[in-house]
Amino acid sequence: MSKQDVLKEHDLIDAPIGRTDDSIINRCVRPDGKPSLTEYWLEETYQHSQLVKIRLHTGAYASDSCAF
Repeated sequence: MSKQDVLKEHDLIDAPIGRTDDSIINRCVRPDGKPSLTEYWLEETYQHSQLVKIRLHTGAYASDSCAF
């Protein structure tokens, strides 16, 4: 991995998310999407990947009572 590919140790991703044009399931960041806030913590860095823990602050799975 190059240095530009390494995530910060902790950060927030604040970007609007909406459906891709060709799917009702797939999502992407798009200007006309719904507000979305996700927090992440970098847990481990490997040679070709990174392991992150996430917390969804918005959306259907943001509730602490949801299990997935």
